[in-house]
Formats: sequence, structure tokens, C-alpha cells
Amino acid sequence: MKNGKYPDKNRWMATFLLGQIMGDKSAPFLSKFLQHPHWVMRMASIKTMLDLKQKHYSRQYANLLKDDSFIVRAQALDNIRTLKTAEVAPQVWAMLYDKKNYYQPTMNGKALKAKRSNIIKTVILTVGDLKFEKARDPLLKMIQKERYNDIFAEMDQSLMKITGLKSPAGDIKKKRIFWQRAGL
Repeated sequence: MKNGKYPDKNRWMATFLLGQIMGDKSAPFLSKFLQHPHWVMRMASIKTMLDLKQKHYSRQYANLLKDDSFIVRAQALDNIRTLKTAEVAPQVWAMLYDKKNYYQPTMNGKALKAKRSNIIKTVILTVGDLKFEKARDPLLKMIQKERYNDIFAEMDQSLMKITGLKSPAGDIKKKRIFWQRAGL
């Protein structure tokens, strides 16, 4: 794991095997690799930590939500969502405002309007799973606007989890009216 002379595949397997063989005892050692300079090692250690169901490292997972590697950020979000570590919900919500989670398409060399990446949908679902109450009012405002139609289903699902209310079946119009009334 520590030796960079070995191929990434071998180091990845060594990380998983360490977790399988040593179990929870390997977590303190694996947690050191969450700050490794190479993204493959960060990814291998965070996936292994998820397999070991290590909730105690939620702060380190939250730090990885700002990682330069998109795949590491997505895995950190998955760890938080799967392990239900609600204490880091504010950092999950902050991902909506991080420009790294959007992509900038171009046409003929000109930058177009930034687009949401798929991780934004997962962020909204995770906020609902963690029942982050501070996201309730912003989500109620966002769900009323058409520019968020691409993430409407995720906002609807998260609001149901946060509020404990069930939105009506049917089209977006009915659901918008329901959430408008629920916000009053």
C-alpha cells in the first residue's frame, strides 16, 4: 500500500485485503490514507472504510467532499449517506454551492451557462436521508422554480423525508401546490 513502485491495482487490492483481514483494527491505519496525495489511494481507503462501516471518521469523509477528484467526492458522499452520519449534513449541503460540482460546457470556444453534475442530485437526496432541517426552507423555495425541474424528483423525495409529509401522486403542478401550502 505504502510503496508507490507497485501498480495502482496492487495497492488498491492491498487496501481492501487489509480491511478484510484486519477488520475494524485496520481503520486507524486506513484513515491516514484519506489524505494521501494519490486519488486512487484515497478512493481505496474510503471504500474500505465504508465496507467496515466506520462512522467514527465522518469528519474525514466531510473533508473529502471538497476533494479535487470527482470520484472521491462522490464516494465520500456515498459513505455519509450510507452510514447516516447526520453531524456532517451542513458540509453536504455546502456542496450545492461548490463550483467543482458543476461543469462548464463550451460552444465554439465560448463558455456557456454552468450545468449541474449528477452529484447534485445525490447531494439533495443525502440531505433528505440525513433529515437536515435547515435545508427545508431553501428546498421549499427551490421546488417552486422551473429552473430546478431537472432535480425536482430529488427535492420532492428529500422534502418528504425532512418534513414527514407525503406529497400527492401526479404531476409536478400538484406537487408544487402541495409544497407551497406546506411551506406556509
